[in-house]
Amino acid sequence: MEKACRLIIDDIIDKKIKSRHELEKAKRQICRDFNLLKFMSNSDILKYTSSDERDIVANIVRKKPTRTISGVAIVAVMCHPHKCPHGRCFYCPESELAPPSYTGEEPAALRARMFNFDPYTQCYNRLNQLNAVGHPVDKVELIIMGGTFPSRELSYQQWFISQCIKAMIDFGLNLEDINTGAKLENVNTGLNLENVNTKLNLKNVNTGLNLENVNTRLNLKNVNTGLNLENVNTRVNLEDISINSNPKNNDSKLNNSITNNPKTRKTNTNSELSKITNKKDIDTKISKNLLKIYPPNDYVLLEDVQRVNENSKIRCIGMTFETRPDYCKIEDVDRMLNMGVTRVELGVQTTYDFIYKRMERGHTVHDVINANKILRDSGIKVAMHLIPGLINNPDMDLRMFKRVFRDESFKPDMLKIYPCLVTKGSKLYDLWKEGKYKPYEDEEAIDLIVKIKKILPKWVRTMRIQRDIPTPLIEAGVQKSNLGELVYNKLDKEGVKCQCIRCREIGHKINKSEDISKINVDDFKLFKEKYSATKGKEIFLSFEDEMEETLAGFLRLRLPSKEAHRKEVDEKTAIVRELHVYGKMIKIGSKGKSAGQHAGFGEKLLSNAEEIAIKNNKDKLLIISGIGARNYYRKFGYEREGPYMAKKLN
Repeated sequence: MEKACRLIIDDIIDKKIKSRHELEKAKRQICRDFNLLKFMSNSDILKYTSSDERDIVANIVRKKPTRTISGVAIVAVMCHPHKCPHGRCFYCPESELAPPSYTGEEPAALRARMFNFDPYTQCYNRLNQLNAVGHPVDKVELIIMGGTFPSRELSYQQWFISQCIKAMIDFGLNLEDINTGAKLENVNTGLNLENVNTKLNLKNVNTGLNLENVNTRLNLKNVNTGLNLENVNTRVNLEDISINSNPKNNDSKLNNSITNNPKTRKTNTNSELSKITNKKDIDTKISKNLLKIYPPNDYVLLEDVQRVNENSKIRCIGMTFETRPDYCKIEDVDRMLNMGVTRVELGVQTTYDFIYKRMERGHTVHDVINANKILRDSGIKVAMHLIPGLINNPDMDLRMFKRVFRDESFKPDMLKIYPCLVTKGSKLYDLWKEGKYKPYEDEEAIDLIVKIKKILPKWVRTMRIQRDIPTPLIEAGVQKSNLGELVYNKLDKEGVKCQCIRCREIGHKINKSEDISKINVDDFKLFKEKYSATKGKEIFLSFEDEMEETLAGFLRLRLPSKEAHRKEVDEKTAIVRELHVYGKMIKIGSKGKSAGQHAGFGEKLLSNAEEIAIKNNKDKLLIISGIGARNYYRKFGYEREGPYMAKKLN
């Protein structure tokens, strides 16, 4: 295998292989020539590269380039299953296998179940997966998935985040060894077994599915746990081991059961597999390149890992929480800031109170408006989730989206569009079965979303179209898993170009053209757009080409409302809520003029923001910075002030 891979590597270095198509053709030929027992994977090829060769080869073998094309590596981890604090919405696909609003069969949920929802192992393995297929992972956007995360006990939130950040630090320490296949020294490798036939006898195990006093005895034969030795029969007898994730329980007990009990650590994968209710094995649903590791024994303080992460090889440059509007009050937002949150995904769903009431949502439009204002005045970016089709009225849904971008009470920075789906077990499923509800079908949803895309302003980013729920679990509603692609195809047919950020990012333009030389960053100019939002002023600065069709980078500057609550924010303060330079992700400290990142755009945008702040009679500029981005701002004279980076302006 090594000789075969080296031939591929040499051809890439010598520019005999210049594209993915040529790569796959060469791989097939070499596998035939060497009579290899298995087809070489791209991760196999990368494993045999030297440190000097890896970046060159990765540009050709990298799978799914969109994973890092926007400038960061996205690592999504899911918290333990729990109940939503307000109860259950009509449309929620609640499952005992995953947190609220997830079925347990989504890719992220499958990864979480594989590792018993442990944050350390989820994060570490996701980094390893991305790295194995050629993605740079030194700049990470950490997304905490799982219903209303801020509703969990504070100790649980802090523990969960600290474990994720520690995983980044540890992975960075081992990155060189991982890439060269050397023995790992700085990671808990645990048992490192794979394909073990395991027979479990579990007594008095609290499964964490909100069931009390349930004595469960399971006798599972021939269960493939995904662990690393073949044909090994083991018998494990677990007694009185608590792995309960019920949010009503004391989180310190949960932490101890997950991080400090060696029995639990060595068997948490097996115990999670015992909960699987369908016939398909998790191992067949998630990608390869998994490292079987176990969380560290020691407890780490969040403040300590944050400080170390500022200078580690793998840095958390952004952090996202998913939550509800009624869990974005002042005290909630202050806790988020202390944990390092830079973006909140807000489950808005609709802008009609009567729909909230009908769907038993448990909050009002006023809660949405208030949450949006508190978040923005605190410097946090706001992404809104919206669900068209809750009442199957396209005209009313289109009016809802128009209101979202015209009414200054809303105007989100980012948007996720999730057409309503009917899943078995939801209350909406019962209404659908009774003929009292009908969701949008494929074409109806496509037509509506095309109309929505036509009205999007240039300062909003479409993050996602369509939920990640597997099609077999969708009883009614949109069945096309590539809904977004179908929407963009229809826009192309109509000759319409969406103006949202994602559609104009330089990275996506490069990916489509596959010729990086066609885009010259020297042709980009600075543009400025002002708009009002939640009683404050927003200035959107961007570097774009003359036709304003390609976006290389942007900055969101806010002049806060008079109701801003943070002590760091007064009437003389402006806040940079986001600074983002787009393009394929480039390692920290390197230069990449053609890809956008590190071409000086960030410095120019920040300098212009300072000038605008001064013109608006501000004497201090705050930046909400990811933990791992703080050193970048220190280069320009910024210093820590609470959760922000701050600079006095002349």
